[in-house]
Amino acid sequence: MSAVDARQEQRGPTGLFTDNERELIMFDSLKGLVGKATELATEHSEVLAQGLEKAADVVDEKTDGKYSDHIDTGVDKAKGFLADLGEKSR
Repeated sequence: MSAVDARQEQRGPTGLFTDNERELIMFDSLKGLVGKATELATEHSEVLAQGLEKAADVVDEKTDGKYSDHIDTGVDKAKGFLADLGEKSR
């Protein structure tokens, strides 16, 4: 077996990357996506908060106010998360 054949065999069945290498590449890509999502959420936190309020109003209306307290709690927690996200990114 030549050195090239041995290397291809080490690279896995596709000859491109081993499973571990693919996992590392995917992990790096996901870290990049999380970073971008965090950046966007921080930049547009006010718009996201307005969207949360509108969504909450729609759900509250559809449920005839039956779950208002739960909906308000969820919106408050989501807004708190956005605020914390903004503070962490500074």
